[in-house]
Amino acid sequence: MIGGRSRFVASVSVLAIAFCVGTAPASPAQDEAEQTRGWFIGSRPRTSGPARKAPTGRKPASRKPKAAAPAASGIGLGYTIFREVPGRSPVRVAPGTVFRASEAVRLLVETNRDGFLYIFVAENGADAVMIYPDARLSSGANFVAAHQPAEVPSSRHPAFQWFRFEGGAATEHIFVVFSTEKLPLVPVGEALVRYSGSSYRLWKPDSSAWEDIVAAAGVPRASFASQSTAETAMTAEEQTATARSMVLSGGAAEPAVVEANRASGSGLFVTRILLRHE
Repeated sequence: MIGGRSRFVASVSVLAIAFCVGTAPASPAQDEAEQTRGWFIGSRPRTSGPARKAPTGRKPASRKPKAAAPAASGIGLGYTIFREVPGRSPVRVAPGTVFRASEAVRLLVETNRDGFLYIFVAENGADAVMIYPDARLSSGANFVAAHQPAEVPSSRHPAFQWFRFEGGAATEHIFVVFSTEKLPLVPVGEALVRYSGSSYRLWKPDSSAWEDIVAAAGVPRASFASQSTAETAMTAEEQTATARSMVLSGGAAEPAVVEANRASGSGLFVTRILLRHE
């Protein structure tokens, strides 16, 4: 159980991880993982700069998320989980970390395409609620430019800066949803502000929309995960990019996890993260 208005849990993701042992040649899985990392990082700009603004006049593609407009190229999504360290900058945690009660974390998410970001929490795999966009953050807006990092929750929010773990042991499902078009019938912006009201009510998807999201999470994709940067602090470039709506440069710190479908013609990409705390 998580403190605050939304529930959250800590993270483990079953991913392909590339290791080199001695002089043994890399396996095909290791090659694919490294290619995925290189493809994603290689799509970053050389230097950091202002992120593109949200387009105007966009319309939802259709009733079902899987029918989003075809993408011109594949979609990649990277994420890192940061843990709160009182009196210091947040530090990265390794994929597979099990958290303790009272610890607090936030996600840093980055995509290689312009589009719209949604994050859902399904407690014990059911009863999903949307925790991003949040009516309290940027008036419910959820557009992200390619390689513009998004903090969830945001360090800029005066009251909701961390997900804090409370209660007994639990495993939760976090669905990070990226779409090149707005998802139909999902309230964002002013519509989300109106829905949330003064009590900041969390929006819940209907069964049909949720089935599509879960199905998309099961689509095969290439994965890369790194343990090497665990316990390192959030960098100055990452902090500046999140605070000033800028994109990360090719030399910026890499996400702890990258998942991608480089051959996909779909405009929808869903990553499921299993999060655990004791």
